Amino acid sequence: MARTPKPSGKDKRNKAKREPYDKVLLVCEDSKSTPDYFQLVCDALKLNTANIKIIGEECGSAPISVVDYAIKEAKAAQKAKDVYDSVICIIDRDTHPTYQEALIKAKSNQCLVAASFPCFEYWLLLHFRYSTKQFVSKAKKSPCYQMERELKQDLPSYEKSDISKQVYDELLKPKQVEAISNAYKIEAFHLKDSESDWNPSTQLHKVIEYLSAIKSESPQKLGFEQHKLLMRLCLVAK
Repeated sequence: MARTPKPSGKDKRNKAKREPYDKVLLVCEDSKSTPDYFQLVCDALKLNTANIKIIGEECGSAPISVVDYAIKEAKAAQKAKDVYDSVICIIDRDTHPTYQEALIKAKSNQCLVAASFPCFEYWLLLHFRYSTKQFVSKAKKSPCYQMERELKQDLPSYEKSDISKQVYDELLKPKQVEAISNAYKIEAFHLKDSESDWNPSTQLHKVIEYLSAIKSESPQKLGFEQHKLLMRLCLVAK
């Protein structure tokens, strides 16, 4: 008698049952570093793959593409009666021309935006030091390119296409509390200046806090109404 093949890891994930905490969609604008990072965070927190869906390559890199994909995915889930509790778009400011359009569209569709200015790498930098240094285009190089060069001073092995489990476990995870503290400091720094353009800044610490508390009895919710500040910070980051 032929043996019945065992289900693959992918099949097991597809059959995973949702646990009794928020179902979350994270849609990232890049195909590798950001989704890899958040997958490592979720793995470390032992979050169920049936509860947390991370998208990082199907949606395109422009902020409006990320938001459009998130809206489409959320509507499909709603139609299937498997609604997401939080839909979060992880985007970079950099020099994207559709940034403001994306923020407005996300807000009108009750999607949250966690933006970094100029890019995701600023969040990584905050694991090593607090910095208010602004990043702008220089010698035809984008703000994000400048930010990556800055990060390599503290994380020489960093490559945008790869955040390994070893890098996360040994260099990022142990400094996560410090990074969150630094992110709140930079938020306070900009709030003191009504003319601030929020360069540099990030809201990724709020996503990390949300994921870290999601399984608790009284989790810090990241709902649309509860975190209006998050959206306001994004909208003023011009």
